[in-house]
Amino acid sequence: VGLRGDKAFVLAAVRQDGRALGGASKALRGNREVVLAALRQNGLALEFTSEAFRAHREVVLTAVRQTGLALQFSRLRADRKVVFAAVRRTGVALRFAAGELSEDPRWRLWPCGKTGSRSGLLCFVRTGPWCLRQCRGPGQLSSSLPV
Repeated sequence: VGLRGDKAFVLAAVRQDGRALGGASKALRGNREVVLAALRQNGLALEFTSEAFRAHREVVLTAVRQTGLALQFSRLRADRKVVFAAVRRTGVALRFAAGELSEDPRWRLWPCGKTGSRSGLLCFVRTGPWCLRQCRGPGQLSSSLPV
């Protein structure tokens, strides 16, 4: 297995780039310490974790709090707390929520807030069954974006 199975080496690698978890041994992709270190650096590393971690609430929350887009790799897409954390971080993550959550009309009641998006968008607010609207500031909605 070589370096792929060397815990110290893999920990150092995932702390620099969380997606390096994809190159780790199967055993280390199932190691909690290694997985959490990877997810803190890049939530998208959830893609490379074991199935058990994709369904573990604390682990998934760590990932979606880093980037809401990690929700796409989660087995908890119907968990309201997980979806809330993902969408709060990255508004467009709502597209990865389970159908019953993504269609919930209560999403449109969310206040505007930062998503952490590199695009400079402040937030997304659900305004109807098929779109999100970009919010430029408190109470100021602009164009609709398809989900």
